[in-house]
Amino acid sequence: MTPLLEGRALGLRRGARVLFNALDLCVHAGEIAVIAGPSGGGKTTLLRVLATLLDANSGVVLFHGEPARDVRHVRRCVSYVPQGAAVLPGTVADNVATGPRLHGLQLTRTEHETLLARVGLDFTLADRPAAELSGGERQRLALARSLANQPEVLLLDEPTSALDPDSAGKVLALIRSLAENGTAVVMVTHIQAHAEATKGRLLQLQHGQLVPA
Repeated sequence: MTPLLEGRALGLRRGARVLFNALDLCVHAGEIAVIAGPSGGGKTTLLRVLATLLDANSGVVLFHGEPARDVRHVRRCVSYVPQGAAVLPGTVADNVATGPRLHGLQLTRTEHETLLARVGLDFTLADRPAAELSGGERQRLALARSLANQPEVLLLDEPTSALDPDSAGKVLALIRSLAENGTAVVMVTHIQAHAEATKGRLLQLQHGQLVPA
């Protein structure tokens, strides 16, 4: 079966430092790959390369088995949610509707409510300025904004790091549910219990390579 997303023989240097050295990663529909490793080891950089936001020095990113040359299409189907994602101007509802609006679509009230509920946010927040949300609420809003685009692949950078245990549990349950319905997920986390709770494939980024954790 062809992977949804693949990084093949990726190499990246920062000055004399090697972040990746012929690194390979592939994720199939319905699969969760969780990447751990020391801080500053290149995990976030790897997500940005897979999201076509950053070019590697060597190797190739493939989407549905083809080189990811149509960046606009890939970025619509492969959604990257960074740690500490910025909120956009406007209300919570405005933020959630950003992606569909760019493609000429308008979310219904029910769709807004469903998306917020999936990430553990109450619909009463919909009309609140997004800038007023707490750090954990902003992180969940960024995830809802991403899900509004119905991505095939989710790239998540520390999605539970700013959340209380109850909210983190809801997000982890959502990630498992998304995978069960065919979404491919690559998640970076430093929290071992959260990595294990995904029930996904656990990897470590060590010396420029991904190895089983």
